[in-house]
Amino acid sequence: QGWSDVEIRSEPPGAALTVDGVDQGVTPLTVELMAGQHDLVLSLSGFGDWNRSLTVAANEPLVVPVTLQPALATLVLNSRPDGASVRVDGDYQGGTPITLSLAPDQAHRLQLSKAGHAELDQSLSLDPGETRELTLDLTPRLETLRLQVSAADAGVWVDGGSRGKGNLTLRWSAVPLRFEVRREGHVSQTLSFTRRSGIVQVLD
Repeated sequence: QGWSDVEIRSEPPGAALTVDGVDQGVTPLTVELMAGQHDLVLSLSGFGDWNRSLTVAANEPLVVPVTLQPALATLVLNSRPDGASVRVDGDYQGGTPITLSLAPDQAHRLQLSKAGHAELDQSLSLDPGETRELTLDLTPRLETLRLQVSAADAGVWVDGGSRGKGNLTLRWSAVPLRFEVRREGHVSQTLSFTRRSGIVQVLD
């Protein structure tokens, strides 16, 4: 079948070369390969592996130049509380907890949002091949809600928990709430709504 010399050059140099799973040395180097198809892999710390299938013809030397790309970085992102929506550089990625692959050596903008909490916005940069675990705390967005009840002896429940009797003032995160007013001898009243700051809701 015949053989040919194949010269492998990489930028940066010093990458380990395997051909068909057999170690050959580090770049730059020249290997003699039998005519046919061969699987080449270049590996260098801090860079992504380079994989190629190369067809060699007998008595036709080849020069293969390769530019290695920095390895992607990995960010394991958590939030307290979890379930926050995540955007990276403006693009939606999913909800926390989430594992992200990021281009290294550049600033990325992280934006986390969750109902009832202030949006979190920060930048970070990772090294090639780095794996970092990050937990971000979301700040509850508390607002004042005033509930007026005409009967002072009527009990008030909020999301299933007793909050006392009569008029009520709450500091509550901006999430949907369910109110129930109970009074002996009367039919209970319920109300569900998404609270906005300063709303006064009257239940008779």
